[in-house]
Amino acid sequence: PSARLLWQPKDKHALWMAVSKASRTPSRAETSLLGHQEYVPANPPTLPVPVLITGIGNPKQKSESLIAYEVGYRFHVADQFSFDISGFYNDYSDLRTIEARQLNYAHLPAYLEQIYNFDNNGKGHSWGTEIAVDWRWTKNARLQMAYSYLEMDLKKDYGSTDISLDAAEKSSPKQQLSVRLDYDPATNWETDLWLRYTDDVYASGDISDYWTLDARLAWLVNKKLTLSLVGQNIFDSSQMEYRDELRMIESTEVPRGFYARAVWKF
Repeated sequence: PSARLLWQPKDKHALWMAVSKASRTPSRAETSLLGHQEYVPANPPTLPVPVLITGIGNPKQKSESLIAYEVGYRFHVADQFSFDISGFYNDYSDLRTIEARQLNYAHLPAYLEQIYNFDNNGKGHSWGTEIAVDWRWTKNARLQMAYSYLEMDLKKDYGSTDISLDAAEKSSPKQQLSVRLDYDPATNWETDLWLRYTDDVYASGDISDYWTLDARLAWLVNKKLTLSLVGQNIFDSSQMEYRDELRMIESTEVPRGFYARAVWKF
């Protein structure tokens, strides 16, 4: 459910606020998982025997809950210019946690088995702001800018042995910036530039902040045929953008790419 309020003191100005409630239903893995997630080989004398990490689902896993509070302001002039700024505060409860349970010792061959299972022993808050600008200063030029700032504070309940909330708290960048320029130098030519910045991410493996750029040049040959050249992630040969905090998904890097495209409209 969501409740929203909009107030327009003048034609070009608008103030709004909203309160929403949402929940996330547990996945099948969270309720039914039974499998070995990782194998840590022996490393004497620090670790004399290997360790097997085993994950077990929780059939009583509950849904995560969220109550979101938002407020914002918008100024716009027809289709030429708009400015938006908003702030938000999110209150989380019953967050999924990964609890360290018993440590078993097995013989023949000798190894340790560390058991983990899911629970709902987490809570926390997040807050931040978002700013967006959309400016058409001529009929053939448009500039779009967006900026966001995020803070998160997640905590586990007293007595919890969770190992995941700290990584989840650090898995989203604090700051992100997007600048997009669309410019048509002639009636049959289009150019697009998209510059993006993403702040540091500290989760199961650090990802340093980075800039990336996409570019497109298109020639509208006629009403039916369009030819274009596109470059993606131009600044670096490849870029890591995400690491799974549970290490269940193999991390990959997004490569730099260039391609040509032809579109024929029938």
